[in-house]
Amino acid sequence: MHSLARSAVRAVLTFGVLQLAFSGMAWATCSCPGGTGSPSDRLETYDTVFVGIKTGGRPCGCGSDLSHETRFVVTEGFKGVDEGDDVILFHDTKEDECGLRFQKNQSYLVYLNDGVVDLCDPGGPLIETEREVEDLRDLTE
Repeated sequence: MHSLARSAVRAVLTFGVLQLAFSGMAWATCSCPGGTGSPSDRLETYDTVFVGIKTGGRPCGCGSDLSHETRFVVTEGFKGVDEGDDVILFHDTKEDECGLRFQKNQSYLVYLNDGVVDLCDPGGPLIETEREVEDLRDLTE
């Protein structure tokens, strides 16, 4: 492997480890192909878009790729839900593979289709997505 390629791989792996260590919604050594589009595109693509606070969660037997359910209370609904709604979403939390982690009592921007959030779906901790939330507000006024 060329030195430049090794450096690129090392950078990607380092980024993944830092995300796992410091982010409320994190992943292992996984990557997502391509971009996720503009906030306008995302509003069209996803059936549910909101900012919410994680209030609870538990393991579930939801299917082979879905190992956890997480409960949110909506603080700002952009599509499919309203402020104050309770939302239960399903996701993977496998520690040795790609999985999402949500910290209790933390706020997140969440994009869902059919109640499922995937590692490659947009969104994340509110502190990291404030600009996108502003864009969503502008789009939904």
